[in-house]
Amino acid sequence: MNVFLAILLAAGFAVALCWLIAPRWAWRRRFAWMFKNPDAVEPSDAAYRVMRVGAAVSMIVLTGLGIVFYCHARDAHRSEAEAAERAKQGEKVVESASRPADLGPGRIVGYRSAAGNDLELVVMDGDRPIDANTAMPPDCTSSVSITEDDRSVTVSVTRRPWSPSANAVTDTPEKCDASERAVTVVKRLDAPLGDRRVVTDSTLVDPATLSLHVGGTPPDSSGADPARTPVPALIDVPTA
Repeated sequence: MNVFLAILLAAGFAVALCWLIAPRWAWRRRFAWMFKNPDAVEPSDAAYRVMRVGAAVSMIVLTGLGIVFYCHARDAHRSEAEAAERAKQGEKVVESASRPADLGPGRIVGYRSAAGNDLELVVMDGDRPIDANTAMPPDCTSSVSITEDDRSVTVSVTRRPWSPSANAVTDTPEKCDASERAVTVVKRLDAPLGDRRVVTDSTLVDPATLSLHVGGTPPDSSGADPARTPVPALIDVPTA
């Protein structure tokens, strides 16, 4: 619709310009064919002057209409862009609200090298059963991620609320401590562990407090990243 109006206004402006600049030529192109002797009925100079004035007025009106239509189209486009931006921001807010908050580093107890490329990690997780009387879920859950290179395997444990919509959602790590218990998480490495160290940037829990036994030679921490702590190797891991 806007394109059609623009073409219509441009065509009208061009016609008015012709009547302003060359009214005699415009009259002959428009009306001369209607008369047997056009010279006998040709308008006077005064009539041509009136035609010029009418053409000038028409050009002013068409210019004003063009400005009005342009401003309307610009405002409509701006409103659509702002609405789209608000919708995009709303999606971001919903996405942010639906994502569980990060409660900081979780806790890790130790590891045991399993068959093949598997690595058994003992971490503290809010994995208590739902209370049958109150239907309350655990306060926290722990996510475990690993990165590895030729010298070490780094384990990161992160705490998050169990669910953003659950009644038992917590926003403090202290509440996580009260509900956590030791669980075993199996991760698949890209290659067998071999002589590589297992290190972590999370909090270590003494295996003895959970009646778990440490075995093997303590990991060599020389040349290790001081921001990462060697994780003890375990003889046994919790069973379900």
